[in-house]
Amino acid sequence: SQPPRSRTQIIHQQKMSGAVHFTPFTATMMCAHAITGVAYFWLTYQLICFAFNTKIIEMTATLRNSKDPSKKSLFYMLLAVCGLFDLFIIVCGAAHALAAIGNFFPSDELLNAQLVLMSLCAVVSVA
Repeated sequence: SQPPRSRTQIIHQQKMSGAVHFTPFTATMMCAHAITGVAYFWLTYQLICFAFNTKIIEMTATLRNSKDPSKKSLFYMLLAVCGLFDLFIIVCGAAHALAAIGNFFPSDELLNAQLVLMSLCAVVSVA
């Protein structure tokens, strides 16, 4: 019996044969990744719209300009948490978008980019 082949070996074989074989499984995975990626990017847009809401801007300006150090530190903590959350959402969306594209154009470069994005996603999650 032959040893199991890695995804990179399968991709290399497909590139050499010039064909990417779509099965119901790969089509479903591609659609799922594409829809999830769009949802993540839409969530990012919604978060940006929320952040620029007039009442939110007034509240954060009040915290930022406060003489009370605890309110000022609360502002910076909220800014950091919101920034990390938005970065997490963007990186997740990009990872899903690359996974969807990888079904059309499989390559080692896309796999490496996915690995970098997933690693960044893990680091941001822990932070």
